[in-house]
Amino acid sequence: GGASIRGDTGQRADFASMFESLHDRQFLLFLAGGAAVALGWAPLSVGAFAPLFFKEQVGLKPDQVLYFNSVLLVAGIFSGFLWGWAADRYGSKPVMLITLAVLWCYPLGLWILPRHDETAFYAALCLAAIIGLALPGYSISYSRLLMVRIIPPDRRSGYTAVHLASMGLMHGLAPLVAGVVIQQSAGLHGSLGLLVI
Repeated sequence: GGASIRGDTGQRADFASMFESLHDRQFLLFLAGGAAVALGWAPLSVGAFAPLFFKEQVGLKPDQVLYFNSVLLVAGIFSGFLWGWAADRYGSKPVMLITLAVLWCYPLGLWILPRHDETAFYAALCLAAIIGLALPGYSISYSRLLMVRIIPPDRRSGYTAVHLASMGLMHGLAPLVAGVVIQQSAGLHGSLGLLVI
């Protein structure tokens, strides 16, 4: 009825519980893995440098880039329930490994997209559909593994605060790091067989 709940002091996100989470090896490994994925994915996402890449390097028109994003999101709608069922049935780790393997194909797919060709748009849509089907699986398995296996139930507040702070930092740094890498490698051009560098 809105009355304050007494005896909930153990759930407060005080500094002691936050620092305690930094001594949990499993939690730190999970944060490192999540940070690596964030640093790898964020610069390639549609919200960062992907639209520039599609426009300048692949030769897509701005409306075609929007279609790419739409296919990515719609594909995720169709697979979300399936990934949730699979994570409950088989566990978070197998689902996470499968989806990470599929997401690993995204930079490779960007690399082998035809450049300034009529088929580039359709190849990009196929790539968007594949990646869009896998993205919800990673999100579901990541959240489920974090909340069910990694964070102890009696120390949720401190662990969650550290997790959110570290992931926010990684997602904020990722485009900056990617920008520096792009600037430093601006003169890198060439080809590896049919693949353009």
